[in-house]
Order: sequence, then C-alpha cells, then structure tokens
Amino acid sequence: MWEKITYLISKGNYWMKRHLLVSDTHGNNTLLAEILKNEGPFDSLIFLGDGDRLENSIFSMAGCPADVTMVEGNNDYGSSLPASTVIKLGVYRVYLTHGHRERAYFGLDTLSYRASENMCDMCFFGHLHVPLMENIGGVLLVNPGSLSRPRQMGGHPTCIIIEEDERGELSFIQKTY
Repeated sequence: MWEKITYLISKGNYWMKRHLLVSDTHGNNTLLAEILKNEGPFDSLIFLGDGDRLENSIFSMAGCPADVTMVEGNNDYGSSLPASTVIKLGVYRVYLTHGHRERAYFGLDTLSYRASENMCDMCFFGHLHVPLMENIGGVLLVNPGSLSRPRQMGGHPTCIIIEEDERGELSFIQKTY
C-alpha cells in the first residue's frame, strides 16, 4: 500500500502538496505514465473521465499516488465509477464531473450551477478536450484538456498540476506536451 506523502518544496519555508489533474486519455495512458514518472511525485491524481475503462491500469503505474479520485466519462461504458463527486482540495470544495451530463459542449452554466448546488467553490471537468479556466457565477471552472486527443489550436496534449500551499490555497500550472 502506498503511503500518503507530503513533500517539502524549496520555494520558501513551507510544506506544499502537488496534485495532478487529467482527463480524456481514451485508453492511451502512455503520456500519463511519463508524467507520473517525470513530473512527480504527486500527493493525488484527479482523473476526470474517458479513460475508456482503463482505470485499473492507472493504479499499477509507477509513481501513481495512493490518493486517486476518478469520475466516469461518456466513453467509460460499464464503468462503476461515479458520474460526479465532491472533494476537498486545500480550503476549497470541488465538484468533479466529466461534463457530458451537464452538456458542456452547449455552455458552462450548468457546470457552475451543479457546483453551486453542491456548495462547491470550483468545478473540475473534462469532455471538451480543450484546456480552460473560467469563473462563472462565482465558481471557478477548470478543464485540463486531453492527454491523448487535444482539440485546441496547436493540438498539444495538456494537463494541470495543482500546487497547494500550507494555507490550503491553490495554484494551477498548465502543462503542455
């Protein structure tokens, strides 16, 4: 069993946690494995769906943290993953979903509403395959993009590394590969 580890970062004299936010690998976990190996270690992995039922293989990857939270995407047929969930990340409540049930292609208001409905400060979602960070209705909406099938201009795979400081405040770092 993996131990939850907190890492001392030399950017000042405080403890910092690191979380990896990814979505939409669509069965191609090669880049995810490289990120876990080369960018880690991470305190948690948040996977926002469309792993195409390869969620069990993620746990066996080298560098995979013990704390893994996943939600079901529209291509995760027969999955037992939840459609959405709420987590605490630092001092924030975060609504996690893939985004297809909230019809993210047709606008982001429903995502903001669902997060507010669940008393969350933020909503992390996938489905669009495009990295995004936008505040709607007082809710920060964050999409890491896709590691295997990006749709934004330039078409580079993206994910987000979240750094959590000792006060529980979060910083978001978009990584492009």
